[in-house]
Amino acid sequence: MVDRDTFERLVAEAMDGVPEPFATAFAQVAVIVEERAPADDPDLYGLYLGVPLDEPWAADGQLPPIATQLPRPEPPCRSNRIRWPPPAMR
Repeated sequence: MVDRDTFERLVAEAMDGVPEPFATAFAQVAVIVEERAPADDPDLYGLYLGVPLDEPWAADGQLPPIATQLPRPEPPCRSNRIRWPPPAMR
């Protein structure tokens, strides 16, 4: 498993590489790195809580959206490196 500092750096690098127009919308999202997934959903990699970004009119009076990132052990068939953009977008 990647240590917390490395994981936070990788999340920040991935966020810095998000292209427009997604970066502008994503700038309004608070990104939090948690230590582990909740006990009731141990397979969770991340969670978005908030109004969908394509429905901004529904956000009136709501708290800002939160994207929680959860470090996980490396799956056996995947690299633990975050790559942006994904190959399909290159």
